[in-house]
Amino acid sequence: YPVDLYAKIGKTTIKAVGTAADPLTLAGPDFRLSVEGADMADLFPIFRIPLPETPAYAISGHLVKPEDTWRFEDFKGKMGDSDLSGTLAYTPREQRPYIEANIVSERLDFADLAGFVGADPEADKKKPANREQRAKPGRVLPDTPVDLARLRAADMDVRFRGKRIRYPALPIDSLDMHVKLQDGRLTLEPLQFGIAKGSATGSLVLDGRKEVPRVATDLTLRKLDLKQFFDGKDAAVTAGEFAGKIKLAGSGKSVAQILGNADGHVVATMAGGRFSRLFVELSGIDVAEAIPLFGSDKPVEIRCVVADFEAKNG
Repeated sequence: YPVDLYAKIGKTTIKAVGTAADPLTLAGPDFRLSVEGADMADLFPIFRIPLPETPAYAISGHLVKPEDTWRFEDFKGKMGDSDLSGTLAYTPREQRPYIEANIVSERLDFADLAGFVGADPEADKKKPANREQRAKPGRVLPDTPVDLARLRAADMDVRFRGKRIRYPALPIDSLDMHVKLQDGRLTLEPLQFGIAKGSATGSLVLDGRKEVPRVATDLTLRKLDLKQFFDGKDAAVTAGEFAGKIKLAGSGKSVAQILGNADGHVVATMAGGRFSRLFVELSGIDVAEAIPLFGSDKPVEIRCVVADFEAKNG
């Protein structure tokens, strides 16, 4: 039977055109499906897919249902300023549905992923007054509570890759992560960033099986180019590669609470290289006192740097 379906649920619009063996039960579907809306989080009550807050999106692809699994194949679309493409499989089950997906973004705006840590993905596009209404005074880290109901609503196995990333705050080039969600326990492993011509690799675990979630992260930094963290003249006189380790764990109902009581270590090392005078100033050395030592315009040559920070109860 031919099917031409249009539905609007809140700010979400769903269109499906194709055929079905039984249009009343949607058995044997073969549709061209389009979904668009203001926020992917709105899809949770419709499809039971637990997604974070996102910017406005529009995606379309081929929807079929061989046997018991719905497959949304070869979909393409936009989310905020990022493109998305891939395949998603949805299998209904008695306790929790099972979702498998392979998603790729050729050009990813990192701000569009802010909802994954409880921040507002549209914050940069809002007027200052609107941003102030959403943010609490003195807060740097997002204090939006982790949604445990959504975390426990489905099991997932998702591969997500961002091939090229736009993020002015940090020189992040790419992102590759394997996301597994099982019975409320979310694991990102491997989690890999291409950053500053080097890499940050490791894992992150969010255990939402208890009422107060616990997060543990273990990242290794390799061959990060110091110059990439500076702009203009200071980049020209800054050089060297550094490496390190970030290992933190904490509990809480939001990112702010989790980091507010975190324990762990952050270690960084660098052999060779040079720093600009600005870096020396930011390090707490008085530049007026430093000039006689290092020269007025010459960069500071570095033989070795070791930084070892301990985090204890935040």
